[in-house]
Amino acid sequence: IMVTLDLRMPGLDGFEVLDYIRSNPDLSDTKILVISAELDDNLDRAIQSGADAVLSKPFENKALISIIQSLMQSSS
Repeated sequence: IMVTLDLRMPGLDGFEVLDYIRSNPDLSDTKILVISAELDDNLDRAIQSGADAVLSKPFENKALISIIQSLMQSSS
């Protein structure tokens, strides 16, 4: 399973979602890619909080595809 997650969503804090996924044993194998326009400090915080990878907005589609492929290969 893989999730793409923005850190800033209406009514929802992306860090809380990240913490929930990482603290739930049923979701422990979930790969999390954070895609956000947040500052580098928050992207670093996302990695420290358990994100498998981050991608800063704006981004090239090739970069997104490459990260997804890499994360999915590492889960097999």
